Amino acid sequence: MATPRQIQRPQHRRCRRRIKRFKTTGRLKDFSDGLLFDNYSDYLCTMIQFLTFQILIIKGVFMKVYKIFKDSIGQYEAVKQGWSWPAFFFEGIWACVKKMWGVGIILIILSIILSFFNFGAEKLVSMNPAFAIFLPFLFLIGITIKILMGAYGNKLREKNLINRGYQYQEDAKVIFAQNPQAAVAQYISEYKK
Repeated sequence: MATPRQIQRPQHRRCRRRIKRFKTTGRLKDFSDGLLFDNYSDYLCTMIQFLTFQILIIKGVFMKVYKIFKDSIGQYEAVKQGWSWPAFFFEGIWACVKKMWGVGIILIILSIILSFFNFGAEKLVSMNPAFAIFLPFLFLIGITIKILMGAYGNKLREKNLINRGYQYQEDAKVIFAQNPQAAVAQYISEYKK
């Protein structure tokens, strides 16, 4: 069984070789990427840039982009930009929760009609085999509605807020936050002092 010192020794030798190579040649090679650096400060700058890039990626993944809207009595609403998973999965219910009543009711009626045809498809095909041609189109219609709501649901919500009297707050183009409440709080603390 190897002792901890024996396990760590090859790594230690490799580090000594790197330092020795840097002292003799004036160049440092990062073996993880195969990059060659002229001096240690270039190496550190590259690593700092890489870590900064990683932090921005993490911020982009965990932070969402919001637009802020304000109504005449001073209430704020934050609308997330981009894809909306709740609108994709629960299109009609999501629209009703966000107070888009017309869109929500139309989507609920459409989903009821599509599910009626999908669940009754076997009986329809047994009555008339020509209905089998239309079944893939019903599926495509349902998927298309879901994709359109996921992609454009937040834009519809923005238009709905503007129609209800909200105004887009242009002093803050976008706010990065984890949720709508945090976006509104951040907007108020940064722009309304």
